[in-house]
Amino acid sequence: MHHERINRLARICGARRYLEVGVFHGHTFFNVDVDFKVAVDPTFQFDPAAHQNDRTRFHPVGSDDFFRSARYEPFDLIYLDGLHTFEQTLRDFLNSLAFAHDRTIWLFDDTVPNDNFSALPDQERCYRLRRALGNGDWAWMGDVFKVVYFIRSMMKFYHFRTFGGHGQTVVWRDPKQYDEREATPLARIGEMPYEDFVETYVATMNFAEDEQIYATLERYAAGA
Repeated sequence: MHHERINRLARICGARRYLEVGVFHGHTFFNVDVDFKVAVDPTFQFDPAAHQNDRTRFHPVGSDDFFRSARYEPFDLIYLDGLHTFEQTLRDFLNSLAFAHDRTIWLFDDTVPNDNFSALPDQERCYRLRRALGNGDWAWMGDVFKVVYFIRSMMKFYHFRTFGGHGQTVVWRDPKQYDEREATPLARIGEMPYEDFVETYVATMNFAEDEQIYATLERYAAGA
């Protein structure tokens, strides 16, 4: 369950302030155990007013509007699960930097598409093509995977590891370590088809077992 992973990350970094972009039914958000939580979604599938209090805030707006107008102290842990396109998720990440501090940890959802349909940035087209082929798989991750390539190539003091399955990628900043790997040109990242992802993702995504990732973050949180 996503909330179990997020709660583990929260314990590791001692999170007291949590931001979630893309909440929908709230299955993850309501089960996150952090002192102060903020939820952002233009179409909550519940009544946010019934749950709002001094420790839990809801913003029924798009993420662009939230980041444009919100006034919050930096968050310790940020979960990005909004519109699953490269452009929107990258914009959410870059905008969230203004709501982060040097030790903030991010978790990105659905960074590993399971086929060429799930990697399409157009959700309706993904479903339409699957229906045409009689494919009953309704998974859609979009092209969020490109954000990981962007971070790897363009944000050399930011580091990441990717959990297995449909992929969740955890990101943190460490100015003591510079990623020396060769960068992928920005234009190529934006236009990258699923086939190129298949040929490069094992070497790019920094996959690791869950406990290895937690151990890495524990060392980071300890300042090692």
